[in-house]
Amino acid sequence: MLMVSYAVYDVDTGEVVHVHVEPDGLDTSPEEIVQLADARRARRLAVIRMPKEGFPAQSVRVVAGELRAAEKDTGFGAAGGTGRLFEPSAERRYELRGPGEGTKPDDS
Repeated sequence: MLMVSYAVYDVDTGEVVHVHVEPDGLDTSPEEIVQLADARRARRLAVIRMPKEGFPAQSVRVVAGELRAAEKDTGFGAAGGTGRLFEPSAERRYELRGPGEGTKPDDS
């Protein structure tokens, strides 16, 4: 399953505060992603899609609408701060069961 990543960042500082990952095709709106990252709307946040090829293992900031390597270390939640980010893919298998399958009916 192909996954896509989004960086949620503070509009005023460019600091990445959250990385949102979801299955490709889910197409969650930027407003929904911001709501998940900061339900109280304590600061002005925006969303940018992360590149599929990943980013170097260092902190990044959003500058002029683009992800760029941070010139200095950033705080907790900085995208790329602990390892290489990439678009993971994994095989998923699902089993479809009908109603009540695998359960014993209640005789009482």
